[in-house]
Amino acid sequence: LLGGIATQRYVVDIGFQNLFPISALLLLVAVFCITQLRKLIADDGLGEAARNAASAQSLGGSSFAGMTHVFRSKYFLGIAVASVIASLLGTALYMFMAELVEGAIEGDNERTEFFSLVNNWQNALALISQMFIVKHVVKRWNIGVSLTLMPIVSIVGFIVLAIEPTLVVVAVLTVLRRALGFGFSKPTTDMLYSVVTPEEKYKTKNFIDTAIYRGGDLVGIFAVRLLTALGMGISAISIVMVPFAAMWAAVVYWLGLDYRRRALELRESGVK
Repeated sequence: LLGGIATQRYVVDIGFQNLFPISALLLLVAVFCITQLRKLIADDGLGEAARNAASAQSLGGSSFAGMTHVFRSKYFLGIAVASVIASLLGTALYMFMAELVEGAIEGDNERTEFFSLVNNWQNALALISQMFIVKHVVKRWNIGVSLTLMPIVSIVGFIVLAIEPTLVVVAVLTVLRRALGFGFSKPTTDMLYSVVTPEEKYKTKNFIDTAIYRGGDLVGIFAVRLLTALGMGISAISIVMVPFAAMWAAVVYWLGLDYRRRALELRESGVK
């Protein structure tokens, strides 16, 4: 949130290219903080956390387990499908906004300022959602409801975008989708891994969050470019995206139900 505010405030004055050294410096600070956290945990002897931090022991098993688990389990396959569709829709929306911003705003610094404004709104809403709302949604209803919020907004948003393909609509939809993504979908998606084995949690999650998710980015880029080459504009492509958003909603709702089943089985087996 602070990064977006700083970028919006200073990018026009100092130029977007001069923000890169500042970003690099902040990444170095982050690396330093990580090393200090590891050292503090080990030095303070915080039980299991200290042993995990100091241990070089691996999880064991196959190096390809993260990949094989996805294709052997409907549960993980559902998470992977949801990840690909989410990435596809997000990439399409980002490409729409880049196209509209290029035509509506002159100057790289001014365009960066606009993107920063969008990021500021989404980060603020995501922060509020994570701190005050998501836990109540999960407790009152279930994970499935929390996971379906972003797909439902995507369905409505792409329909509106098909009718009114303007920069304002794209920006508002982007803010809402990303806010829901970081505020609801990401925390509850991570919860889906709390009812699986440690190997599945760490290996399969890494495979889905990297190879599958970034693969979805590539699918989105090539899909939008292909549809554009076929003569389709933002309105037509938005209509194409609606069925994918509906499929996404169905998949994540089923994941919520399967999560509850798995959690109940663990509870009945004595695991809390």
